[in-house]
Amino acid sequence: MRQFRGLLVSLSILGAGLIATYATLPVWLPGLVNRIAAPDLQIDRVSMQHPSWQRWVVSELELRYAPSQASAANDTQATLSRFLPSRLLSKLGTYQVTIERLRLHGPDWYLEGQAALQDQSLELNGQATLGGRPVTMSARVRSDDLAHLRLRHDQPAMEVTLSAQLSATSKPQEQLRARFRVHGKLPTWQAAGRQLNNAHAQMTGVARLIGQQVVLTIDQSSHLTAEQLTVDQLSVANARLSLRAPIEAVYSGGTLRSGPLRLTSNNFTVEHPQIELPRMRLTGTLNRDNGVVKGSIHLATRSPELSEQITLSAPFTYQIAQNTAWGQLFSSTVALSEKHRFLPALLPGWPLPADLSGGKLQLNGPFSWNAGDYQADLLLKLDDVAGFYQDMLFEQCTAEIGIHLSPGRYAAASRQVSVGQLDIGFPLESLQAGVEIDAQQLRVYNARAQTLGGVLMAREFHSTLPDLALQTSIRVEGVQLGQLLELENAIEGSGTLDGELPIHLGDNGLSVQAGKLRARPPGGTIRYLGQLPQNELTDNPQLQLALDALRNFHYKILDITADYEENGSLTLAARLEGRNPDMAESRPVHFNLKVRENVLALLKSLKLSRQLSEQLERRILERYQSK
Repeated sequence: MRQFRGLLVSLSILGAGLIATYATLPVWLPGLVNRIAAPDLQIDRVSMQHPSWQRWVVSELELRYAPSQASAANDTQATLSRFLPSRLLSKLGTYQVTIERLRLHGPDWYLEGQAALQDQSLELNGQATLGGRPVTMSARVRSDDLAHLRLRHDQPAMEVTLSAQLSATSKPQEQLRARFRVHGKLPTWQAAGRQLNNAHAQMTGVARLIGQQVVLTIDQSSHLTAEQLTVDQLSVANARLSLRAPIEAVYSGGTLRSGPLRLTSNNFTVEHPQIELPRMRLTGTLNRDNGVVKGSIHLATRSPELSEQITLSAPFTYQIAQNTAWGQLFSSTVALSEKHRFLPALLPGWPLPADLSGGKLQLNGPFSWNAGDYQADLLLKLDDVAGFYQDMLFEQCTAEIGIHLSPGRYAAASRQVSVGQLDIGFPLESLQAGVEIDAQQLRVYNARAQTLGGVLMAREFHSTLPDLALQTSIRVEGVQLGQLLELENAIEGSGTLDGELPIHLGDNGLSVQAGKLRARPPGGTIRYLGQLPQNELTDNPQLQLALDALRNFHYKILDITADYEENGSLTLAARLEGRNPDMAESRPVHFNLKVRENVLALLKSLKLSRQLSEQLERRILERYQSK
């Protein structure tokens, strides 16, 4: 019976060991085989029945054997291997053997149960501990060369079932051959923020006993499925991991060696409370050399809305004993297009009225794993990227953004984000800023931009996330009044403005309180080119006088106070001092003007008049402008 025992134990242990090794299940079965060569066998109360025999009982029977030290045991094994299982059992005819209490001991394992041999069928049931873990075990061997073994671990309720079909072999070095099927089931498993639900593993193949080696050839149809795997807040749903090619594994002298393990998984999804990802496809190759696993994993998006497939590659090294891993992440270069959505296709449920419409993206960097703690320091490169937020366009965005990921922490930073042009109705050019982001806060520093012939510079500011509340002040230097007045109709002028605009961004939008602008000496000119209805001028002679003065007004003083409300209403209070040299009485004129205008309506009319491609205009108007 030694061949049966060795084969069943070897197949069950190696089968479960392979599943555990490559599917991250607890690794406790492989260590059993290298310790089973010399167990202690104790059988109490053996009862045997046969039609021609009387019932008899042996009260204490203890057998100890060590094949490596007893050549006679090897000779006996060689003799029995020619008859087991069917030939030997068939010679016994009708019989019944019952072992009421069977005990097997090893260095770190223990088995206690009952056995019955009846009508050319052997059954074994009992409780065992393997590597300190309690296991329920049942086995059945029939004379038609069928073997069935089931192992069940109750905490958690992990169950491994092995079925094998033994066959004779004519090869001189091959003692046994068996076609096997291993099925593992794990309803649920939890540990340190990780949870696995409804995991199933199935492995089929051929096992051969060649000398002191057990050789397993595992079929390509072998696979692992999981309804859901959760790590912290990240969840992977409906994953099926399959072999892309058969694999051969050899167990000898306490060491398990295998060829490259090629894996594939199609159409699984990754979910997170703050983010949703498209369906993905995974392929990979793993190579195990003693205690080190080296491999490479490749992820590819499966979204038909993306203009092209996005791939991530991650070669890595994993040390089993230390439970540590390290590697490098590389992404394909993503080319963005005005014709195709990007962020809404890449991130289903994308909440913001924003997208990217041109340029290239690429992500790479190292990552590591140390006994459950992970860390990644990635670099996101933006090359000439264009896009929009609502109906504000930006172009020529270039940046290298460092991204840090670790348990409970997310951070991103770039010393300089450059934007060639931001169109908000009037152009902001050559924007530059340093940016730092983590889970709670946004920090922006060294921010500056060119506009209307001058420069805008923002003081360093901080904003809480995700509400984006902030307060800062923007210094205005050298803005040309003539370029500013070009935004309006029927008015032109000259002069240079400096000032300060306090900015507040809250839940209801952007506001400016008591902003100040002042013209540099010696001043400049304002020319009003429009016409008012004659009846208004007739009824208000003072208005006619003011308009006449503004036809060619040379000012020395221009002070402006600006207040902007969250609803888009802008109020400008201007103090203007100067004269019109074309008037007969060229005496000084002082104006105190107050102008109120809806800036949002003004900017909307300005944006709608600019030139857009048909594809980009459709994307902005149909999807985003309504939000």
